[in-house]
Amino acid sequence: THKEWIRLRALAEQLRYQPLSRLIEQANETPTDEVISSLESELERILDGKNGQIAYHVAKAHQYHAVEHFSDVLLWLSVVLALIGAVGHLFFDWSWWIFLTAFGPAAVGGIHGINGFLGINTLAEEHETTGQLLAKDLSDLRVLQTQPVRAEGVLALAKNVLGIVTSRDIRWKESAEKLGLRPA
Repeated sequence: THKEWIRLRALAEQLRYQPLSRLIEQANETPTDEVISSLESELERILDGKNGQIAYHVAKAHQYHAVEHFSDVLLWLSVVLALIGAVGHLFFDWSWWIFLTAFGPAAVGGIHGINGFLGINTLAEEHETTGQLLAKDLSDLRVLQTQPVRAEGVLALAKNVLGIVTSRDIRWKESAEKLGLRPA
């Protein structure tokens, strides 16, 4: 069912960050060099690289912006073709002009309606912001790694990263429930 799919997807996201969560607990209790080093490694695994969260959010933002851009191009193309069709109707009585003056604008209106319903622009901005926040955290981690005393800073950074990724997952769950999204 729909609710079960959302519940399982949310659980999978929690499991993804479980090692980070455990390391944060360990660092809170006993912030040894070994635990802090493991925490740094886990943060790098989550944030950096081709499969990291920064790359994921940057790619998603790009994908959603591309969808928005494509629908905007279609909109303007439809407007131009509708004008050509309207002017063409004045001089030629061809029945196919209806495609330019009615069908095209209706189809593009439907696409824009779907984009608005799904909040594609908002999704793009959220992913972009999340990617930027996580990139800043990775940059801060790299600076902290050069410091001789870094346990407190790394722990605070890990808590921040966990907060960012879990809050994004919570917003996704709320949105999926509100919109009635279903697995493909």
